[in-house]
Amino acid sequence: MLRSLNNPAFIQELFKHHNPESNFLNLIFWLQISTILEDQTKIKTLSTQIANFLKIITTTTHFTTSLFASFYMFIKACNSADKILIGKNCFPSKLKSPFLEFVVEIVPKLTETVNDRAKNKKVVESILNLTNRIMIGANSYKLTCLSHVFQANACFDDVFIEFALTIDCLKDSVKIEKNRLNRLKKIVGKIDQQKVKIVERVTEDGI
Repeated sequence: MLRSLNNPAFIQELFKHHNPESNFLNLIFWLQISTILEDQTKIKTLSTQIANFLKIITTTTHFTTSLFASFYMFIKACNSADKILIGKNCFPSKLKSPFLEFVVEIVPKLTETVNDRAKNKKVVESILNLTNRIMIGANSYKLTCLSHVFQANACFDDVFIEFALTIDCLKDSVKIEKNRLNRLKKIVGKIDQQKVKIVERVTEDGI
């Protein structure tokens, strides 16, 4: 199977009989292996299905258990497809802004209580991870709102650091309040100090 994925004829037949338009599981499958797609028609088809599912997610007023599970699968698959989502702009540009607004709204709800934070840890981390990959191009207001969301979830060290470093790179092109930038830098500094202490502790224990 894996070897066949290098065969254009096999990909053509696979896409024909298991098209992402046909059902949700096929969409997830093609997101997971999307880096092998070179045909722009197939990429456009995949992008359209991403857009359709995002419209459902960003406009829903009530998450059923089934829809939430599907959303988590979708976010994880998108994170696997970050190369195509960024490099070939498969993530629908018109839906980037609504998705970022959705993130600002939904993440605080998923982390309202200690139990919520523990229960939804994996999905929140996946959401923030995807947000890091698509937030470039957002305006200063949205980035500022996102900075509060990421700050509240700085427990996800690597995800937070990636966000803070990206914001720092964007500071010359997008106006972010200096106090916000300084706050993010302070948190990054604390995370780095904690990591250094952990390394030192492990080294000492090893010795």
